[in-house]
Amino acid sequence: MEFNQKFKKENEIEDTLVYNEKVKSHFTETSINKDLVRNAHVRELPRYIYEWLLYKFTENGELSPENKKRLFELIEKHYPDPEQVEYYKYLIIKDKQSLSILNKYQVSLNARTEEYDVYLPFFSGETKNIRILETIVDQYKGLLINGIWGIAQIINDPTQNRPFTINSFNPVQIEEVHLDQFIQARKAFTLSEWIDLLINTMGLNPKKFPKLQNKIYLLTRLIPYVQKNFNLIEMGPKGTGKSFLHKNISTYVHVIGGGTISRAELIYHMGKHKKGLLLTNDVVVFDDFSNIQIRNANEVIGKLKNYMADGLIDVGSFKENSNAAIIIMGNVDLNEDGIPTNRFYFRSLPKTMQDSAFLDRISAFIPGWRLHPIRQEDLSVEYGLIGDWFSEILHSLRKKNFIYLVENMITFKGQKTRARDANYMKATASGLIKLLFPDKILDLDDWELIAKFSVELRQRVMDQLGRIDPEFQDTKIKYEIVQ
Repeated sequence: MEFNQKFKKENEIEDTLVYNEKVKSHFTETSINKDLVRNAHVRELPRYIYEWLLYKFTENGELSPENKKRLFELIEKHYPDPEQVEYYKYLIIKDKQSLSILNKYQVSLNARTEEYDVYLPFFSGETKNIRILETIVDQYKGLLINGIWGIAQIINDPTQNRPFTINSFNPVQIEEVHLDQFIQARKAFTLSEWIDLLINTMGLNPKKFPKLQNKIYLLTRLIPYVQKNFNLIEMGPKGTGKSFLHKNISTYVHVIGGGTISRAELIYHMGKHKKGLLLTNDVVVFDDFSNIQIRNANEVIGKLKNYMADGLIDVGSFKENSNAAIIIMGNVDLNEDGIPTNRFYFRSLPKTMQDSAFLDRISAFIPGWRLHPIRQEDLSVEYGLIGDWFSEILHSLRKKNFIYLVENMITFKGQKTRARDANYMKATASGLIKLLFPDKILDLDDWELIAKFSVELRQRVMDQLGRIDPEFQDTKIKYEIVQ
């Protein structure tokens, strides 16, 4: 059966099923009614954290007016306004108050002093003045890895060298994730239902994206979160939800949305011997380069180009491999028919990136202009997975190797197709399988779907390369399913 016909048939069947009940049945403690999230926005609090808090205040999937009031009172009381940082310091030091602050807490161990350094964005300038009880770090070792969102009680203890003391800590993140639950649950869903579950989890209404192609484009945005060293680019108009997704989908991502970035911040700080963003995150997103200034751009982009090829961080005498994925997002101007006005889609990128050697490092290219701008009615109104739990699922899937499955079933070939192209398409296929078929159960129609989109997403990169470098002209990628 042709895949699109199969998918259409599944969608017709799905209309007769109680989707929300199925999700609640298989993800009893890890799903949430996304309509509740849509109708309650909290300033600057990451969506995945807000969903966890919201879940704690729901009863049978509903948020009563009383519980909604309690939830917002908790956030208002404990999630401080950054403009009030000096006032909060006054309350702790001068007014002798103990304050409970909701923030992301990260801890590092100073090898020389054997003391813990604590970083939280709200008190970002006070790292050397904050201490944390060792018993807290012993109990929550995630503070040492990627940090944990939580509510910490902070008091003033003038007898200590570091007067701000964290003497209690309560996480507001899911502490235990069972990947097996996610994998086993897949067996209970049709493919169309599973795709809808993932898109609802992303905060969007899958019914507003009826075409299978557009659903796959949306899910391709997640591949860097499950596939190491995956380099993704998306060019499209503003308002299609790409920035919103990456800012709210994971605790393991850093979005560079503006300002100035240096080699030290991005890669490695030689003076401080401090690892940069590419060594401390699963994913680094460059959100619209027109708003980002890069110090010593030629050097930084040159380092970035080398990293995208082999995953090696190489600065001076420092060398270390990283598996961080890179996402580049840019805007394109469209005509009245919704088609880009310029056939070279990368024109809005910095000149140093409009280079075939750099662009050839791109694994896949999402044509963002084929996704309509996000409106209020495009947001999810059904059940999806709690964002924080899903973030950990993506992080866990990253550690799995699905490449061998692809190599056993798909051969990528064609005119001028190179080993590099094949490797990038294998990575795309691996990422799509992790998302769509984490249980590794695929039929031939499923393999056709995976192969088709893996080729399409890489072919679009090659087509653009052909516009600036004759070497890449007439590259036509094909695939063959091994039966």
